[in-house]
Amino acid sequence: MVDREKAKLVSCIFCGKELDASTAMRYQGAIACNECILAQKPKGSFEERPFFIIGALGALIGLFEVTIGVLYALVFTPVMFDFYIPPMTFYYCGMTVSVLLQGLGFYALNRELIPAASIACLLTALVSVITQILAIWDLIIGGPYYEIEGMILTKGFGYYSLTVTMYALFTLTVGLSIILYVGQTKIENVTVAASGMYLIGASFGSLGFLWPPVGFIHVLMYIAAILFFFTRTDIVMKGPVETLDYQIVEST
Repeated sequence: MVDREKAKLVSCIFCGKELDASTAMRYQGAIACNECILAQKPKGSFEERPFFIIGALGALIGLFEVTIGVLYALVFTPVMFDFYIPPMTFYYCGMTVSVLLQGLGFYALNRELIPAASIACLLTALVSVITQILAIWDLIIGGPYYEIEGMILTKGFGYYSLTVTMYALFTLTVGLSIILYVGQTKIENVTVAASGMYLIGASFGSLGFLWPPVGFIHVLMYIAAILFFFTRTDIVMKGPVETLDYQIVEST
């Protein structure tokens, strides 16, 4: 009579080869042969975590720029001196770096889960960066003032409407991409807060003339973004999906 324990065979989850107690190995919840386990070792897998850190750095720069802008507006807007000049060049220089780094972070977020959303975030970030660079160039070459019907006016967010619109489009795309990410993973307080604040930021982004309240919204948005990025880990599983979908076969 054949020993019952040795008679029981299992099939490798990958190649289907029958294994006995001496050759069967458990790998992440599945039964496999040694050759297939070695074949599952990750080779040059994409690491998302460094991109999330880059995205957090971008959000931190954005938080700094928006906070400075809000404080500056609160101090100088009520004064309304003729020599008052909003720090637009300083703001756009910082936000150019901020949006680019955020775009890289959100590119990694859905790279494996929803590639289209990942590419959309990166493309809208690049378009926003280009329009901000053009605004910086205009401020440097043309100065901080412009003339309409004999009146000398200061260049603000209303003057750079295309730049503001592209930035709002970027924040809208990011908010939607986080929602798609939640649909593929799990609901967390920080993800809900980040997606909600980016969508709200996109809704109020075009209201640059209401800078202090809009700025406060963006302060909250970037705080949520920093927390979101720092709580992300690598998305791609480094190995096979854990499963027990193998068959036990009785030998004859």
